[in-house]
Amino acid sequence: MKRFLCLLLCAALLAALGIPAAAEGESADARLAAVTAKVKTALKLKTEDYPTFSGSMNEEELGTRWSLRWSGPSRQLNVEALEDGTILSYWVSGNDTYSYSSYLGTFPKLDAAAAKKTAEAFIRPLLRAHESIEFSENRGGRSIGETDLYFSGMISINGLPTPLTWSCTVRGSDGAVSNFWRDSPELSYVGGVPSAKPAVTAASAGSKLRGTITLEPIYVREDGDTNRAVLRYVEKSAAPRFVDAQTGELLENAYPIGIFRANGASASMMKDEGAAEEMQLTAAELEGVDKLKGVLSQDALDQKIRAESAYGLDGFRIQSARYSVGETDDKGTTKVNCNLQYVLDGEDGTRMASFTVDARTGAVENLWVSTPWRENAKVTVSASTARATAEAYLKRLTPNAAKMALYDQNDAPETGNEYYTFTFAQKNAGYFFPENAYTVGIDSRLGTVVQMNSHYDEDITFASASGIVSRQAAEDTWYQSYTVTLGYRGFARERENSDSLGMKGYQSYQELRLSYGLEREGWFSGIDAKTGKIVEGQDPSREISYTDVAGTAAEAEILRLADYGIGYYGGSFRPAKALTQWDAVCLLASTRGYRVDADEATEQEKNGAYQAVYSLGALSPAERKDDAAIKRADLVRMLINACGYGPVAQHVEVFAPSVSDAASIPAAERGYAALAQAFFLIGDRYDGAKTATRAEAAQMLCRVLER
Repeated sequence: MKRFLCLLLCAALLAALGIPAAAEGESADARLAAVTAKVKTALKLKTEDYPTFSGSMNEEELGTRWSLRWSGPSRQLNVEALEDGTILSYWVSGNDTYSYSSYLGTFPKLDAAAAKKTAEAFIRPLLRAHESIEFSENRGGRSIGETDLYFSGMISINGLPTPLTWSCTVRGSDGAVSNFWRDSPELSYVGGVPSAKPAVTAASAGSKLRGTITLEPIYVREDGDTNRAVLRYVEKSAAPRFVDAQTGELLENAYPIGIFRANGASASMMKDEGAAEEMQLTAAELEGVDKLKGVLSQDALDQKIRAESAYGLDGFRIQSARYSVGETDDKGTTKVNCNLQYVLDGEDGTRMASFTVDARTGAVENLWVSTPWRENAKVTVSASTARATAEAYLKRLTPNAAKMALYDQNDAPETGNEYYTFTFAQKNAGYFFPENAYTVGIDSRLGTVVQMNSHYDEDITFASASGIVSRQAAEDTWYQSYTVTLGYRGFARERENSDSLGMKGYQSYQELRLSYGLEREGWFSGIDAKTGKIVEGQDPSREISYTDVAGTAAEAEILRLADYGIGYYGGSFRPAKALTQWDAVCLLASTRGYRVDADEATEQEKNGAYQAVYSLGALSPAERKDDAAIKRADLVRMLINACGYGPVAQHVEVFAPSVSDAASIPAAERGYAALAQAFFLIGDRYDGAKTATRAEAAQMLCRVLER
């Protein structure tokens, strides 16, 4: 405690003299103490109830990022910050509102307007004086089964939009912020923030940009499930172009800012001024600082790395060292890793190297070293020599080398900046298991180790390898899923040494080249070796939207479900379509995040959707009849069972539905009818014998989710 008080007094004295508290060369524990105090002040944290604390630093090329973690028996608090205390991220666990249930969930109840005010109040003090934020419209950002609200948007600087973004989550259980994250210009861009005053007028820039737009009228299929074509103007080239506000130069190969449409947030939500009293560290925080004890300095780690001559690091200098704190083992030892970045400026250009090591022992866990470029340079190391070097290195690196066999080898060409790669993988029944593998790269001219990464899991069991389809059949199926397409594509190109970014260690940029390639829509992971069929996954970026629901009676319910990712892929809902069991299953499965196109689903996708609905209790496997028409009574029973009220509905003696057709309701359905009326799934009539429609399914599902 005396040492800690001394550190605080020193920090106060330095601040009074106008000198930064975390001066260059100051010890890691002193810097951690200083930044922790700043973070606590900025967030007004009360951390006395957290028994443990740890902190780690990432010394990056553009600045230092600190990661702080407080832990307690039932909750955690994690914060990332810059050296000056600017908050980059905040996450707190405990009192979380999402919990998995085997039954159908409900719509969130948290008031969006109140949650938004909470988010604004949390973020405002964390902004710098020249920063403000905008809120984006976040369609589909919520899901049933949880009550939190998620917000995101753009950070403006000097009143102008930027590519910087932020996000914030307000927890439903207590209305508090549980998560916050933001970009920072310091760690993302070289050169700081330019002046906000342009030299080129908006009219002049607009004239140049207008000349880049080319539209052409073409016929396209009319939106919706039709065969009708309409004439439409489309942009011939959608590549973004920009004008430099200082020089007037027309620019390409830049990314649009992606300005968010404001939905009521203040565009001038600036940081409140006023100093706050700096807070002291708790005992838990001091204990967390101690976790960095025994960590070797970057110089000591550098010496251990250089002891392996196969890396060929002569002339390289350390550019950054990023420490990260891991878990504490049964013996009380906390794992600390360090990623060391190296740079070499030489006749062959700028070269980079990256090593991740155990921060206390220096043991290398993965590495990458760039190979030098020299035009028309000849390969001087043979493939056999490179392989022998890789195998010898692997034996020194890990005892798992004895279990490995050569799985893949990429040979270097005759000239250029290339290296050999050798992947050694585990085998079973004569077939490799590439997930358990070590990959080693050998420079084709220097013979040095320039790459090593690995993964090895002992707890693996293997299925039988018999009965698989031929390789040719699998390759034919895989190729047929592609289209050969001509287009412009981005390729990496090395920067010149004189380039300002190249001198700072940034090595490449993108240029466009006309080329052919294999293109396809959809997500594929391979060919099933037993069936020979392509394995297709879901694109997580797809949104549910429709072109045929406007003006229909169920429009509000269908669109509300879509906001939560519930519905059908494919662009059409077809509200009047008679409901089949598969239609109902597809809709219900989407409440579990299993979304497919009902009309184009594969048998594998259908099986997965049915499994999701079985888990809800809405159906049993014995009841599966994909194409069977679903009556209103069947739909009611599925929804009531999915909510977990099936056993209650069985006690028909206690129910007396008051609908106008109550007398015609079969005895076995009276309990379901009464619950359907209580949940407003039905109106004045039950009409259980009528075939339901997709629109009625959406309306009933909405009422169930509002219960």
